[in-house]
Amino acid sequence: MLGQILGHIVTHLVIPFSIYGVLWRARFKTRVDWLFMGLISLCYTVYIYLSGRWDWLGYPLRNVLLLFFAISLIRSIFQNRAIPFFVPRLPAWNFVYFIQTFVILLFGSLAFFAFQGTQPPPDRVSLAFPLKHGTFYVAQGGNSAILNYHHLSESPRFALDITRLQDWGRRASGIFPGDPTHYYIYGDTVFSPCDGVVFVVQDSLPDLFTNQVDTAHIAGNYVGIRFEQYNVFLAHLQPYSIQVKVGDTVRVGQPLGRVGNSGATSEPVLHIHVEQGSQADILSRPGVPIAFNGRFLVRNDRVVIP
Repeated sequence: MLGQILGHIVTHLVIPFSIYGVLWRARFKTRVDWLFMGLISLCYTVYIYLSGRWDWLGYPLRNVLLLFFAISLIRSIFQNRAIPFFVPRLPAWNFVYFIQTFVILLFGSLAFFAFQGTQPPPDRVSLAFPLKHGTFYVAQGGNSAILNYHHLSESPRFALDITRLQDWGRRASGIFPGDPTHYYIYGDTVFSPCDGVVFVVQDSLPDLFTNQVDTAHIAGNYVGIRFEQYNVFLAHLQPYSIQVKVGDTVRVGQPLGRVGNSGATSEPVLHIHVEQGSQADILSRPGVPIAFNGRFLVRNDRVVIP
């Protein structure tokens, strides 16, 4: 847990603001030197802006990052506007340029794949958003593994993990509390995102602390709804909170249960994904992209529901 917290602080704050500090202060020898640092700054900013989990430290910091990048870049342009384009250097500088090129290619590629993950795939199934009364945040979601770790598996490849934002755009009272009740989404009512028939229910698994994972029951407590030719699953619910049973017909907006922390999840979230076909077992059929009220949601998207 401590390693995850430190990792987020380093990747989301220490690295980018250190780079911006170099841009702000440095007087470069040549424009080539400036260009290398500018590209490193740009690539890392785009990468962490798109792929970072900004609900940990506070969602507004995401835009603060862009602001500091823009200010530092503009100041650096004016501060270095009179420097020559290139001057001969010692051979050792070739190694420096090689390392800088590698860093640009690395974070440039990550930024590209993160942007690619924001592009909606075709043939999306349209659902209503399954939560109400608040600001909700997509923690996992999108069309690439950089934005959505579910994308590595066939059935949940277009799944979303959704949490709630409060308290300066954070998802919990703390960076990574162990008690699931400290997460603002915990206990929220989950509403049916579609009309359909309930065909599977799991309701008896316990909620866990965030340092515990139930790998034997990946989805935890969940509801499966048969909708047209699709199976819609809503998972990681609280034990004994599910208000429907197998065979019930449900309508859009009907309460189903409450968000919990059961199964193989690191923190309380509402997991939702859609599968093709008619089999009842979760994670048994190919996944289908989802559009909520016409919108394909990806990591760092917010949804405000009155």
